[in-house]
Amino acid sequence: MIAAYLLWRDGALPDAVERVTLSLNRLRLGPPSVWTGRGLNILAALQSQLNRPDLAVSLYQEQVDLARHIRDPELSATALHDLGVELRFSDPERARQHITEALLIFQGMDYAHGVAVAHANLADFAQRAGDHHATLHHTAQAMAFPFMDQQPTLEVEVQAARLHALTALNDPAADDARARLEQFSGSHANPEVQITARLALARRAPRTGSSRSSRPPWTPPACSASTSTCRSCTRN
Repeated sequence: MIAAYLLWRDGALPDAVERVTLSLNRLRLGPPSVWTGRGLNILAALQSQLNRPDLAVSLYQEQVDLARHIRDPELSATALHDLGVELRFSDPERARQHITEALLIFQGMDYAHGVAVAHANLADFAQRAGDHHATLHHTAQAMAFPFMDQQPTLEVEVQAARLHALTALNDPAADDARARLEQFSGSHANPEVQITARLALARRAPRTGSSRSSRPPWTPPACSASTSTCRSCTRN
């Protein structure tokens, strides 16, 4: 399973799919386990990247069912969250419900990183609906994560949502979000962080009351050290 994950992170998607599928076939011969759930999560994320959303949804749902069967709350929350992200365009209401359920589990576990990621995605749902106040509520909750300064790929998305909402509301606090994005835009070593910041700074916010937003929800790659809700991948 670890080898499959490393192949995935190196961009060898077909090899990673083959490796994780073989591992899952062996794991399924035994009793349900956390490792089976993690394998399902990795394979679902790979299928999503390969533009096979129906298969990805099926695998995430299998992970949810397995996690509930073995009564593992973290595995359940991670599966629900990632299933919600996968459904964000095809079934946004169901997606929001899954992410909200995941948020409640993360809060019950006192898992701060999972809480922050879930709020970041809920902020994007609110932004797409044109609900700037709800966007600010969720971004404030996400920014409460005590190690946000160590999660630039998460913070830049949260700050982008903040800037969009604050600008639409003519709130002077937009200057703080803009300044932070300018820092990311000018000096950050990660080019994806720079690009996200520059796009956010260039974007014109809609008028207050507009329900349109061109920004899609933020999608955390499963088991990525900076953006996953998986505790084992974010532990230093």
